[in-house]
Amino acid sequence: MKHFITLIFIILLFPPFLFSQEKDTMMAMPKTHLIGQSKDKHGCYTTAGYCWSSLRKTCIRLWESGQRFNPVTKNDRAVLSAFAVFSDDSAQVEIFMPNKKKTTLLHKIAGKQQWVGKALQLKHIPTQWYLEKRNGTKLFTGVD
Repeated sequence: MKHFITLIFIILLFPPFLFSQEKDTMMAMPKTHLIGQSKDKHGCYTTAGYCWSSLRKTCIRLWESGQRFNPVTKNDRAVLSAFAVFSDDSAQVEIFMPNKKKTTLLHKIAGKQQWVGKALQLKHIPTQWYLEKRNGTKLFTGVD
């Protein structure tokens, strides 16, 4: 019984000492960079799938905010999709091409379901989308 009381007394007496040492150790630890927190120059978390949209002026995930287009020509390699992100009024569309760092901005032709830029155009024909070169060569296609 004496040993039990002594043990209880030691447990009650020493916890403040133990906790204060743990607290000091925690405070002395250097801050580390967490994996998966890399940001681009706009502050977008690229490792979480975010990229900067110059049209929307915010970080977006293309598969959540954009319309996906797959290549017209198929090959045995991985499919690399293009994406179109529309302005709120659909007057402009930003095109994200695979393996390209810069995006392309297209402007809507009044009264048509067509957006044009210097080198690309986007057409919407009921239930079907075509991303083409200005000469009409189809590069990507998508469905509603």
